[in-house]
Amino acid sequence: MAGNRLKKPPSFTSLDGFQEFWDKHDVTDFQTQEAQFAVDLRHAKNVVSIEPGIMAKVQAAARANGVGTQTLINLWLAEKVMGTRS
Repeated sequence: MAGNRLKKPPSFTSLDGFQEFWDKHDVTDFQTQEAQFAVDLRHAKNVVSIEPGIMAKVQAAARANGVGTQTLINLWLAEKVMGTRS
């Protein structure tokens, strides 16, 4: 029923009001706009699992060096890779 769609959901002043409203409504009750965006897959990230004990030590080392955990891991991996190239 596209003709009966509301423009946007109301603002809420309480969590109870929010919950009550969404218990009775669905996002399809509202008009939508087409969204366009670009995705650059060349900068995709990789996810790896790290044992909790090792991760705790890495996080402590990162804090001690004043850098983020991800930054420290990337630096260490880059050093290791560059150091082992023939």
